[in-house]
Amino acid sequence: MIMALFITTFVLVVLIFAAFRLKIPMAVGPLVVVYFLHVGYSLFNQYTQPKIEMPHVDAIKEIPDSRMNKEKFLQPMAIPVVPDNPRPLILDSVPMKIRTPPDLVEENIKNELKPQNKPVPNLATNVTEETLVLKEMLICQGIIKRTPVKPGKRFSNMVDSLYCYTKISNSGGKQELQHVWYYNDREMTRVLYNVKPSFNYRSWSKKTIYPENIGKWRVDVMAQDGKILGSRSFTIDSASSNF
Repeated sequence: MIMALFITTFVLVVLIFAAFRLKIPMAVGPLVVVYFLHVGYSLFNQYTQPKIEMPHVDAIKEIPDSRMNKEKFLQPMAIPVVPDNPRPLILDSVPMKIRTPPDLVEENIKNELKPQNKPVPNLATNVTEETLVLKEMLICQGIIKRTPVKPGKRFSNMVDSLYCYTKISNSGGKQELQHVWYYNDREMTRVLYNVKPSFNYRSWSKKTIYPENIGKWRVDVMAQDGKILGSRSFTIDSASSNF
């Protein structure tokens, strides 16, 4: 209270000094009135306001601890007692038997002993018959720009070599074919090649003809399953017999 009164008085003195410096002495009267009103109001509140007594530290009662009792919580748990010689647990493991009539058992045995001959479809044959078609086959003396040159059925033994030209339609996948050359019904050579899917797949094989190879010749076009797609026969004549 004394400190507040001192500060208020100091502020009043400063304001009065400022009023005289600014040449407004008429402001001193209101300042003094406000000062005394403030001091009177402060003294009135000090003596009329009831005092609040703070309780002494010793008067504060101890609040009981409601938390869990640690000693009770930390008590050792009960350990189950196991006998020294425990008895084994025995379960009934006898399997259940399902009885079957004797006639049914005998019939099942007879059915199992019967031979089961199931036909195995020849997939390769079916594929060949459905997808490969021999459209053209020629024996010729040469191939120029995939076109046969001088085809025929009789040739001279001076031709040096002959060609077997084929045109095949393959509507399936890639398959293997063979050109089998025969001389007097004796196999001379085999030429293997692959036929790609195509409407007109042109292919040919070449065979060297020696002067002594006079006689009947034949070329078979064979699929990979052994099926003959086509055959062409021709004859090799002696050059001297043509004169």
